[in-house]
Formats: sequence, C-alpha cells, structure tokens
Amino acid sequence: VFYGVVTEGPFQTEGEVQAANAIDGDESTPFQLNGTAPGDFKYRDLDGDGRITGDDRQIIGSPVPDFTYGINANFRYGAIDMSLQFFGVQGNEVLNLARSIRESSGRSFNKSVTVVNAWNGPGTSNTVPRPIVTDPNQNVRVGTHLVEDGSFLRLRQLQIGYNFPETLLSRIGITQARAFLAGQNLLTFTKYSGNDPEIGFDGNNTAANGID
Repeated sequence: VFYGVVTEGPFQTEGEVQAANAIDGDESTPFQLNGTAPGDFKYRDLDGDGRITGDDRQIIGSPVPDFTYGINANFRYGAIDMSLQFFGVQGNEVLNLARSIRESSGRSFNKSVTVVNAWNGPGTSNTVPRPIVTDPNQNVRVGTHLVEDGSFLRLRQLQIGYNFPETLLSRIGITQARAFLAGQNLLTFTKYSGNDPEIGFDGNNTAANGID
C-alpha cells in the first residue's frame, strides 16, 4: 500500500491557515520554518493535535490491481493477416512522486508546465501549490494529491503481414515468403497523467511497484 497524508488542496486565505493551525510538528526536518501560508497544501489532522506529524498518515492507495486481463486476436483475409495483443490492468493506483518534484518549487529541478497554473491568489488553484523555494509547509511530502488511477488498456503488440502468392514465388524458386510490419505499445488508454501507467512494476522489487 501507499502510506501518506490526506491532502485537502491549497489554503486559500490566511484565515484558513490560522483556523487549521497547520504547523509541522516534526522538529527533525530541515524545513521546519513554521511558514505555512495561503497557497500551501492543507493536510488533514487525523489525530486532532493541531499539528501535522507522522501520526497523521494513513493508507492512501495501493498498486495492487483488482484484476489484469489480456486480449489476443488473429485475423486473415486472403493474403493479408493481422495479429494483435491487448493488455490491461484495472483498479490499481500509481504514486506519482515525479509530480512532487515537477510541481513544487522547493527543489532545483526542471518543472512541469502545470506550474504555470500554480496558486497565486485566492481561488486561482486547487491542485498546484504556491511557488516558494524554501517550502516550509513541505508540499513535496507524500499525500493523496499524488495518488492517481493507474488503470490502463494497452495495445502491446500489433503485426500486419502479407503472404506472397505461390505462383509468383515459384518463378524464383521460393516456396513461401511473407513480409510484415510490427509495432509495440502503439496505443495506451488511461487517465494517468504521467508518462507511463505501467511504470514501477518490477517483479524483482515489489517495494517499487506502482511508484513513478
């Protein structure tokens, strides 16, 4: 499972910040600057102590799908044949950690185009936090805003072939010949916002499953 805080979108006003008393209680973190402000993420205070600490984390998703499925089909019409293979996964989540780097300004990396729509005033954004280098609220922490639907259906293999007629081949001493075009992963149907919903699925490292 994925374990993290419950994100409730950015604070919109200073009054919301004061009402939530959203100060991280983990004194060991280098980001402990007590500078939470409008535009920072609001996290659910599960234990009700007025602070956001490690005790406010819970299970927020799972990379384990409800089921996987596949579709294989072969067609032939005259001298033309086609084979295709679909593969699908349903009911799993992907933890898109790449977004915590690309959409927050507390780290010196290239950013996603989504930061153009970052919070810059009340009502301007409910998904991307304010730009701030020091990140006192730790908007990069693992939370529900990074958990996405990882279900997908992918055209994994497609091959189209042409079988040359025997009457033509016999003239040059060949009994059988076929030309074909093949492609892999040509189409993917998914709601996942990252590059590949299948990322992180590593049979040799189950701890990495579903983590982008």
